[in-house]
Amino acid sequence: MISVLMSIAYKSLLITGDFNCPGQTQCTVDDDLLGVFSSFGLTQLVKVSTREKNILDLLACSSDLLSICTLSVDDAGCISDHRMIIATLSVSWRQHQKVNFTFRRTKSVDSESFEQALYASSLFTAPKTSNDEFADQLADIVTAELDKVAPLHHATRSSHGRKINEFLSDTAKQAKRHRRRCERRWKRTGQETDRVAYRSACKTANRLINESRSDYFASRMDELVSDTKRRWAAVKELLREDDRQPDRTAEESKSFCLAASSFFTSKLDRIKKSIGAQLAGSSYDPTAFDVPHTGSRLMTIQPVTANDIAKIIKSMPAKSSPLNFVPTSLLKSCSGVLPN
Repeated sequence: MISVLMSIAYKSLLITGDFNCPGQTQCTVDDDLLGVFSSFGLTQLVKVSTREKNILDLLACSSDLLSICTLSVDDAGCISDHRMIIATLSVSWRQHQKVNFTFRRTKSVDSESFEQALYASSLFTAPKTSNDEFADQLADIVTAELDKVAPLHHATRSSHGRKINEFLSDTAKQAKRHRRRCERRWKRTGQETDRVAYRSACKTANRLINESRSDYFASRMDELVSDTKRRWAAVKELLREDDRQPDRTAEESKSFCLAASSFFTSKLDRIKKSIGAQLAGSSYDPTAFDVPHTGSRLMTIQPVTANDIAKIIKSMPAKSSPLNFVPTSLLKSCSGVLPN
């Protein structure tokens, strides 16, 4: 359950309730439960007994809430055999982050005029001789010509959260409206009958919302059962992984790459040693069923022609990367000049 909540919550998480997991001694909590909290970065704050001499009612929160969360336990007039946990939390509403991005209006670019400008440039009149220098020359000239016909535009947009209406059924939407009407009526009249009607509407609306969410997720997965790539993209979208990616510093990125490289290198080394240990002293030859190669050996690779590059450009999907200095759609429309 905690893992599901962590996948939904942006960063901060607070969990409370009657866990009924006392420790071996008085005023302690079960070590296994504390271990689960610790594994998710949660800290248990209740330190005094909440029922007789046991701590049964808990409140655990993530580390970023520790400095703004105050807690106390009160008998509350002994109206229950459990003591009441009172917590004060001071948080601000999370503002949507602003995302800056750049784009070019390439739809209005005349591809023939753009090709003629490239033919007249130093790419063809005075090309660089080394590969690295020619790659830099290509990027500089193409970018300069693009700035003339389709200059970069800078814009800002807000990274809004996902709307709940994305997966709500019509019945769930009606239940939400009915719940809101019942709430207004109860706050206006203060009658007990209106309060009971409001609580009943809350339960109905919550049940329908949860059912709509489950049905929506299940239908998305069923639609993409035969397309592994799109199915994985849909899973990442439903889990909203892109919204929670932390920004790593250069040193953190370097450390992560080294750790990933070390992990896979060690894994391959262990596999190699395991296979060698199993084959040691064995008469079995793992290459006995390999088909021997017949014919000429691959000693040279034929040079790639401009037609080969043009075919690859035309067959590639029109998806661009931020690292590309020329949009893929424009690259495909100018496939006659760039391969040359």
